[in-house]
Amino acid sequence: MPPSKKSPIQSSKKGVIFDRIDPRVYNNTKLMLYCEQCSHFDETHTFCTIGYDASKHTQAVTTHNYNLMGRIAVCRFMEID
Repeated sequence: MPPSKKSPIQSSKKGVIFDRIDPRVYNNTKLMLYCEQCSHFDETHTFCTIGYDASKHTQAVTTHNYNLMGRIAVCRFMEID
């Protein structure tokens, strides 16, 4: 069935949500936090195969954000394998 043309999917107008992470958890626990850890991330072309914006969830950006403000932007759709 083709998608309905009457009600296209609206993009969210909200910004990125940054979650506070305890330093002990961030430094000592192996959590799935980066796009590079997700099965939907294409490392060859550096993009999300589902179509989400991966630029705010890479390891480099996440580490920078955590060092800057103690918070990280966790992808809400990341699949934990």
